[in-house]
Amino acid sequence: MQLRSSLLAVGLAVSMAARAESLAGALPGLAELEASGARIGQIIVVPDTIFDTSNPKEDRWLFRTANRLHITTGEGVIRRTLLFSEGEPLSVRLIDETERLLRSNRYLYDVSIRPVAVHDGVVDLEVRTRDTGSLIRG
Repeated sequence: MQLRSSLLAVGLAVSMAARAESLAGALPGLAELEASGARIGQIIVVPDTIFDTSNPKEDRWLFRTANRLHITTGEGVIRRTLLFSEGEPLSVRLIDETERLLRSNRYLYDVSIRPVAVHDGVVDLEVRTRDTGSLIRG
């Protein structure tokens, strides 16, 4: 019984340490990065499929088949819409406007632009999009 209690205590301590480490490594928000004068580093474009099969509700054969048949919006199409580029100062206004522009396309229904890494005043951004159901190339 005492061994079990000790193992639980060790497990709890490890879990708390991991959580504290992940919170300490949390990235600042876009407004904070802009205020600090951060510049845009690498822009990573991630065009997602229609259905998120990592979600158990969407991990069905019909949804997987639709993802395989669907023509995912190309990275170049997304990059051409970006109102910012690598090396420029980060602007929350331009990021918000880019998200709005991308969402206005009939072939996209979800768009998010977020920081994924910050180093030496440079912020790497991820542009993640999710397609709508269409067989027309965007």
